[in-house]
Amino acid sequence: RDLLEGAVTAWIAKKYTSPSKRAARERAWPGLEWKKVMVHAVVREPIELELIQSHNVELVPLHRVLKELGHSAATGIKGGAGTDLSELIE
Repeated sequence: RDLLEGAVTAWIAKKYTSPSKRAARERAWPGLEWKKVMVHAVVREPIELELIQSHNVELVPLHRVLKELGHSAATGIKGGAGTDLSELIE
């Protein structure tokens, strides 16, 4: 668990809280208050989601997004970071 916690903390910094990410957001939209949100599919280790959420990241299941776009939640979508979401949305 300790190893996973360290990996999640590093990932949060890389994706959300690093000085370069903060500066990029401020350059693009000065003065806005941001929240951290992550859309996710099924994960291998559910504890990952718990750890990510513990960093004040709002978790949004991909099936909810697809349902709101009018797709059936029972489509059985599989894939990882390389899955082409534009094809799913079509």
